[in-house]
Amino acid sequence: MTRATFALTAVALIAVVLAPTAASAQFDGNWAELVVQGGASQPIAEDGTTTSYTVGSGIAFRTTPHLRIGAEFAYNGIAINSDSQALLQSLGIDMTSSMLEYGAFARYHFDEGLQGLYLKGSVGARQMKASISGMGQNASNSQNVLGYGLAVGWMLPGYSDVATFFEAEYGHAFPPDFEDAAAAPNNAVGFDVFKLSMGAMFGTGF
Repeated sequence: MTRATFALTAVALIAVVLAPTAASAQFDGNWAELVVQGGASQPIAEDGTTTSYTVGSGIAFRTTPHLRIGAEFAYNGIAINSDSQALLQSLGIDMTSSMLEYGAFARYHFDEGLQGLYLKGSVGARQMKASISGMGQNASNSQNVLGYGLAVGWMLPGYSDVATFFEAEYGHAFPPDFEDAAAAPNNAVGFDVFKLSMGAMFGTGF
């Protein structure tokens, strides 16, 4: 694990440990919210890729009526488009790619009741991974890099402790610290992805 990855992981752990104490002093009832979501992911300006899927989860702690902080992770498939897939299959090659995200986030709701518009920013580690098999050979490569995400979402009216939401996010993973960037599963300028998802939030206290 790189020092940068360790530092970001430490930030997320500190948020998990300290936020409940601060939140419980300010709010009655639920002080934490569990989030699960899933949807589609589309690499931006990446030749040979196409739409895939994303799934994720996180825990958020109340700091003010409008602000939440917490930790989250997400798994993103990176699919090969049909033309590239056909070429690889003609050569007897199978290739899979993925990106795992984990780190800390802050989410700001414009309405104290959580309904309506919110903005979210995240920072953390991104594990880029690619595996290739064929012609009697198997190879894989992975690299932990830094990344961030910027999202806008819309929360629907909730019922009891459950609410649903829609979210659009732009994510960026910085290029790996390799002398030969071509040896990594992402290019020299990093990896960009657009994600559109829906999810559910538990523990909202509506």
